[in-house]
Amino acid sequence: MLAGTLDPSTDWFQSTISAYRKALRLLTGPLERRLGLLNRSLGLALQAAAERGDDPELLERAVETYRSACLALNREQAPKEWGVLQARIGGLLYRLHMRTDKIELLKESLTAFQGALQVIARAEEPFRWADVMHNLSQSLQVYGDHIKSVEVLQL
Repeated sequence: MLAGTLDPSTDWFQSTISAYRKALRLLTGPLERRLGLLNRSLGLALQAAAERGDDPELLERAVETYRSACLALNREQAPKEWGVLQARIGGLLYRLHMRTDKIELLKESLTAFQGALQVIARAEEPFRWADVMHNLSQSLQVYGDHIKSVEVLQL
């Protein structure tokens, strides 16, 4: 996937996305963890392609793929991975909201960030925790502006 950022003459992101999708179709046996990891990797490729091409449809697909990854990398069995996925989902939903102005997307992003903070501890991962807190604060600020509520801004 790194090649996609270095060589703009070839669409490495689409090649990567195609390879991950093919791998998902070929998986057999106990799939839980492998399926989650593969969906996470596919989500990363979709997100990178979306950001490169400024494509909201790919952002939406990345969100759905990350959500699929969360089914296998769930909070009980893989809390840290689940938390990172929640933070990614929150960030993408926030960006989609900024493009569409759909308040439901912003509410979903708040829920995702709050979920991430349930498993990302300040003492254990201070930089990741700060990043999630920053993104949550930014989303709350936009949400407070939408509903014109000082109380939301004071959270």
